[in-house]
Amino acid sequence: MSKEALERLQAELHELETKARPDIIKRIKEARELGDLSENAEYHSAREEQGRIEAKIRDLTARLKVTEVGEVVDDGIVSHGKIVTFKQGGGGEPRTYLYAEREEARDGLDALSPESPMGKALAGAKVGDKVSYEAPAGTFEIEVIDVRT
Repeated sequence: MSKEALERLQAELHELETKARPDIIKRIKEARELGDLSENAEYHSAREEQGRIEAKIRDLTARLKVTEVGEVVDDGIVSHGKIVTFKQGGGGEPRTYLYAEREEARDGLDALSPESPMGKALAGAKVGDKVSYEAPAGTFEIEVIDVRT
């Protein structure tokens, strides 16, 4: 993961722990004070939101524990953090993605996960390489047009 992506995830975790969590606890307390919890929509809504916040905190904490920060080398090989342009099926319009997890998306580019079938097929490819991958809709071939940092 890039240093910038790591910093974004750390900032998001900090925001959740220091602002969102206390805010939702306050909302739950206020909703409890309204009375009967069985028909208290504010209370149930706040509890659902609390569940989403706590799940996101757990997810970010776990990811940050195992995240490694690395430099992106401009060697023309598809690897984590590179911008990859390719054509699918021997034609069509070129498509450009950031080869990284969705949380790392930047520069207005969608992320292409290295763990996806297409991402796995592209790993290690260079400009001009044609690779194929299996997806639920069948087998697809893509040609690498450009790889840059």
